[in-house]
Amino acid sequence: MTALRRIVIVGEDCNAWLAAASLKRAFGRQGLEVIVLVSERPAQAAIGRWTLPSLRGLHSLLGINEVEFVCRTNATFKLASEHRGWQHISSRYLHVHGDIGVQLGGLPFYKYLLFRAVQGQAESPEAYSLGAIAARMGRFARPTRRKPLADSFTYAFHVDETLLTAYLREHAAALGVATRCGQVAEIAYAEDGTITALILGSGEQLAGDFFIDCSGREAVLMSRISSTAWEDWRAWLPNDRALSVRIPAVAEPRPVTETIARSTGWIWRFPLAQSAVAGYVYCSALLSDAQAFDELAQLVSVDDGETAVQRFSQGRRQEFWTRNCLAIGETAVQLEPLLGANLHLAQIGIGMFIELFPVTSSCRLEAIEYNRFMCEQADSLRDFTIAHYRVGTTITGDYWQAIQAAPLPARLQQKLDLYLATSRIHLFDNETFDEVDWAWVLLGSGCVPDQVGVHERSVLARVNGEQVAVLKAQIERLAASMPRHVDFVQQHHKRA
Repeated sequence: MTALRRIVIVGEDCNAWLAAASLKRAFGRQGLEVIVLVSERPAQAAIGRWTLPSLRGLHSLLGINEVEFVCRTNATFKLASEHRGWQHISSRYLHVHGDIGVQLGGLPFYKYLLFRAVQGQAESPEAYSLGAIAARMGRFARPTRRKPLADSFTYAFHVDETLLTAYLREHAAALGVATRCGQVAEIAYAEDGTITALILGSGEQLAGDFFIDCSGREAVLMSRISSTAWEDWRAWLPNDRALSVRIPAVAEPRPVTETIARSTGWIWRFPLAQSAVAGYVYCSALLSDAQAFDELAQLVSVDDGETAVQRFSQGRRQEFWTRNCLAIGETAVQLEPLLGANLHLAQIGIGMFIELFPVTSSCRLEAIEYNRFMCEQADSLRDFTIAHYRVGTTITGDYWQAIQAAPLPARLQQKLDLYLATSRIHLFDNETFDEVDWAWVLLGSGCVPDQVGVHERSVLARVNGEQVAVLKAQIERLAASMPRHVDFVQQHHKRA
């Protein structure tokens, strides 16, 4: 049994409803009551978001049907991100949610590509990835084990943010999550500093045993209960604005999120089933909101489209869990959406809280472990984001030069130094992106190590070139056999 009988969640974005549904699904049969306090003045949300494949795993745990989810959120599928202009004006590469090639002599295939690149025979990893070829061709199918290589990739989603939030709210309600409406005016505390109740503007008291703050930048609860400092990441990641605009649908939508580096940030674009969304992530010290809109309008049609602007300050709390209050989402971490990992980090936080769910009212030890784990998760996402700005980049200008001049975080510097010297990609504990994810970015950006290891050289020197050519041809045939992405999405709507 647990001492927690009622959890109150403050906020109304998708993080709040995801947390509520997850907790009710995990502990509802044990009598846990979950209440979400929604504001009378909700903050403006982004128009759309892209996710990581981990969201699919959470769907299974929550009992969400994927066909219904795709239709209700106007979603399309995502095989990869395409990064254009991040190294120089004509550079372009894919970061695919999937493998590169197959193992050769027990070594990952990307090592073969590095071996060739060191010899001056560089090749793109995209030619050896089913996910990459399908993404370029605008094709999509779910992975399957029925054919060789057909399960060598995974996928994520592009979703409409408003529809996603509404869908998760409805799902949470179906699981038994209750909703209250009001503003937090004051907080009532016990003698030990824990929260006992929220006092609303109406005078009503909303009591609880544990409280989760999903109120975003406002941090309605954590700003009052926590005295720990905010760890600032702006030296490496100066962007603090995100403009998003709804644009007309794309005729042949690829399962790809496009990002385009600019002089003061980066522009993005992705398709939805009934429309599309584009945006600009930028530094407000160098570009006004109006200038960002005008620059975006030069690339996409933004006339009369729905528009939203979010402000953020990149960094994280030094403490995510304080006494009986937990920070989730932007209340805990604010990171630009380049990786599509914001919802993923909230999922990790929710999952870890469920794993460490307090048995007694005293939760000091659980909080210590939670904070250690989540800080490592957040820092790993920070480092992977920074790497996109630093590896292979030759762009000039005040914005880019300031980013490149900042000393790297120690763990990222160690990772890149080791890779450049030996081709080894070292993973620290609790990293979201694995070895092949780093390989996609390092190879795609043209970042070639000085050499590969002695053992690796001896194995890779014996690789049969004909075997590699057969693999390449097999991947091309398999990608060509997939249906068009647009047809696959439309088929979901017909089934629904």
